[in-house]
Amino acid sequence: MPHDFIGVNGVARKIVGAYVGVNGVARKVKKAYVGVNGVAKRIYPRLPDAYQEVEYLYGNGTPYINTGLTAADIDEYAYSFKKPYAKYGAVFGNYVSEDSDVVRAIFTASENNGMYLYLNTKASGGSLSSTLNIDYDNFNEVSVSIDSTTITGTTNGATKTRSIVHGNENLTNIALFHTRCSVSASNASYIKYFIFKKNGKEVRNFVPCYRKSDNVAGMYDVANDVFYTNAGNGAFTVGSDV
Repeated sequence: MPHDFIGVNGVARKIVGAYVGVNGVARKVKKAYVGVNGVAKRIYPRLPDAYQEVEYLYGNGTPYINTGLTAADIDEYAYSFKKPYAKYGAVFGNYVSEDSDVVRAIFTASENNGMYLYLNTKASGGSLSSTLNIDYDNFNEVSVSIDSTTITGTTNGATKTRSIVHGNENLTNIALFHTRCSVSASNASYIKYFIFKKNGKEVRNFVPCYRKSDNVAGMYDVANDVFYTNAGNGAFTVGSDV
């Protein structure tokens, strides 16, 4: 086949620069994307050459990521996390007060009732609490969707839905690794990924990584090509290179 040509549905098609053949049509795509069934899909490595993706980011309760998003900016999110011990603490949130629009996931445990997952979202009294199957030895997969009247949360395949009533407007930015209202070792968490959406579109897609030039750890937002570093104290710990 001649140089700069690719096979598309049995026909040689000429390509130029960052183009791929998709369903018989040459489509321009961004770096690290390929055409799959008419849609541009990102492939590994997902990050620019200056950054190294890692398995997870770990915060001990003092560092955090300021996402720049408020409760009004999202209606769906998904993430993978692990807690290092069974103790009250937050994985993320923008908690200010119970009567304001809140987004958070807080975990508490007791000898008698085991583990409770609180998905307090955008409303006082709008939380989901259940003895969902939280695994301390492995990462937990969580997804949440929100509309004007309900919140639906799924953790490790267990789903619960609850009606909500929106609270007062809360313009506080959402933080990863704690709720920004307290600094506590109980907020210690591992996060493998975190995706926020609004109206079906990704507004943040956080990938844990470190910057190769100085080994600074943080989250790279592949939805907007922005690197987020620690906005708190201390430092993150990174998992193995991916």
